[in-house]
Amino acid sequence: MQKKEEAGFFYVFYASISKYMYTFVLQCSLNKEGILMKKILFTLALIISALSIQAADITPISDAIKAGNTDMLKDKMAGEVDIVAPGASKKGTGSDAIAILKSFFQANKPTGFTVAHHADKNDSGFFVGKLTTESKEFRVNITYTIKDGKILISIIRIE
Repeated sequence: MQKKEEAGFFYVFYASISKYMYTFVLQCSLNKEGILMKKILFTLALIISALSIQAADITPISDAIKAGNTDMLKDKMAGEVDIVAPGASKKGTGSDAIAILKSFFQANKPTGFTVAHHADKNDSGFFVGKLTTESKEFRVNITYTIKDGKILISIIRIE
């Protein structure tokens, strides 16, 4: 009896890691070891897919809040921003929001900021953080949209 060899298959995986496209080509045969190889390849594909999903980079915004630096936030504001801070509430332009934030940071000198939760969905997202100042702690909620790969803040709530 002749042993029949079956042709192998090629699997191609694409992974977007650090803004570069890498291609992985793996070959496995349809024998018993090929079934194990398929399971390994499937697991590898899931891991690569999970790694390639990246949340928006909120680091510049969180660093600006941590430092109380409103100049770093000027180009991060959407055309219309809804801002709520202790003693102020306004829906206006990005410049209006910057003025309210500047006043808030002058009254409450930041000493630290940590992000507690961050989520993205399609072309928008939000994050929640804890702002520590010299006198007390505040909860900060920021909602943003993503246009042309750039984060634009649309809502800021400081409670």
